[in-house]
Amino acid sequence: MLTQVVAAAPATWWAEHTGLPPARLLAMAERSDWADALRNGWTTAAIRDQDRPWILALLDLSRTHVGPDTTMLMNALPPADLAGWLAGRPDDSLFQAFDLVPGPWPRELSEAVREYVVRQLRADPDVPGRYGHVTQLRRLLRIAAARLEPPAMPPLEQSDIHPRLLDACAELMNTLSVRAAMRRELEQEPIQ
Repeated sequence: MLTQVVAAAPATWWAEHTGLPPARLLAMAERSDWADALRNGWTTAAIRDQDRPWILALLDLSRTHVGPDTTMLMNALPPADLAGWLAGRPDDSLFQAFDLVPGPWPRELSEAVREYVVRQLRADPDVPGRYGHVTQLRRLLRIAAARLEPPAMPPLEQSDIHPRLLDACAELMNTLSVRAAMRRELEQEPIQ
């Protein structure tokens, strides 16, 4: 019942009524017996109202409370805000949600994804606990190849890439090369 009552109020009401920002309200709620009910109610209200401050505060909290609502929170943010939030958290487990941001990506997110891709291509895909790593990485590389802006990777030596990931890297580089060549050709073509 508490979740429903909290969710019924406009998301902005809580900060206006208490004079506290969403992050502070969430921190206070976490120390109570009603933390789950309050968080769930605020999440529902934030998504419904597409309230940026609440969504960002809830996403910051989602590092410790990842749930089914996390993707809904991300989808409720405008793509530019989500791109900025993700770019500032390249080491966060939620960073792989960059696939929710349509392309072309802003430069800040593109740079963070490039660094992430380089780290992943150097990593051993057979490390215990990385089940499905190669399949997931291939999917993320295809998304990055289509959305990186500008379409370029930092220089990466073949010897730096884990042998099992060489073909995935080659596919990424090929797609980026094709995109870059198409862009150059379009820029040189006179407008009629």
